[in-house]
Amino acid sequence: MKPLPLAFGVFLLIVMIRFTTPSLLPFLGQLMHVDPSIEGLLVTAYWIGYTAFMMPSGTLVERAGAKGAIIAGIALAIIFLSFPSFINSYGYVLMLQFVAGSLSSFIYVFLVSLVVATQRRSGLAVGIYQSAFFIGSSISIAVTPLLFSFNHTIPFISYGIPLIPLTALLLGTDVKSGKSASSPAINARVVGMGLIRFAAGFSYLGFVAWSTYYSVHVLGATHSMSGIYAFTSTALGSIGTIIGGAIGDRFGYVAPSILGSSMIAAIVLIIYWLPFPLQETFMAMMGFMYGFYASPSLASSKSSARISSASAFLNFMTQLGGTASPYLIGRMLGFLGFASAFTALGVISMALIIMGSLLLRKISY
Repeated sequence: MKPLPLAFGVFLLIVMIRFTTPSLLPFLGQLMHVDPSIEGLLVTAYWIGYTAFMMPSGTLVERAGAKGAIIAGIALAIIFLSFPSFINSYGYVLMLQFVAGSLSSFIYVFLVSLVVATQRRSGLAVGIYQSAFFIGSSISIAVTPLLFSFNHTIPFISYGIPLIPLTALLLGTDVKSGKSASSPAINARVVGMGLIRFAAGFSYLGFVAWSTYYSVHVLGATHSMSGIYAFTSTALGSIGTIIGGAIGDRFGYVAPSILGSSMIAAIVLIIYWLPFPLQETFMAMMGFMYGFYASPSLASSKSSARISSASAFLNFMTQLGGTASPYLIGRMLGFLGFASAFTALGVISMALIIMGSLLLRKISY
């Protein structure tokens, strides 16, 4: 199988696994008898593992390659399949989330590096690859609560088992940048783009992590239908990521990255105050803009001498933002509510975007 469709398929399943726990937040609090102030930590635990291993994964991918990715993929599938056995235990699920995030980090860096290194039009290729994030998250958010309401094991079996044979097909693939490995992977351009990605992850991933919970407690959805309400926040991302990647290839990667990240922060700031139909519309716009920003910002790693390490850093910055925000939202919900939580997310994100934009002001890719 060719690298791009193979990477797309593996990433699709990993994203569906990634969004299973956030999709089940309306159920898990009741099953585990915990309140929202610590329930958000179940999502953050995944991102802590994902983020902590992101930078080391850049170096490990350069050394272990496809064999390491295969081992990590099979291990992730086995761990995910064990979730139903511990679904009532907060401590065990917290630990499993951390391990699942760590393994996913390595696989992600390998896959995106493979796409960037092997495809001529990197922006478009990353856009197609990254569309798996929005398709997978949309499916998981919409379907997982329904499947779980029928039987607690169905979503875990449906997403976990196919990952094993598909990951095995990575054998024989390789990542080569064609540049000196002794050159620095991270420079001022990469750091500037990293701040843009941190801001987007902080605002968007925080919102999506709580989207089913938000749908129940603000939009009035039932637990089983909460995923359908939240589905709009990811539905248009696959279109946005392809368009953003193509525009980045043609006009440069900086402008679409800044535009997309800024729009996400602006929407987070105002969405709570809008009437229900407009909230759904703006959730769809947010998903589109996350895709629009994501592919050009990742494709910019091709300018680095070491693609895997640069890709790891850029994704590290996104996940660093996405690690902090679900827990922050959960803590604020216990005292202030969604309005204050989203205001904090939007303001912090805007400040980071301004910092990153200033750093990138005189830089073009």
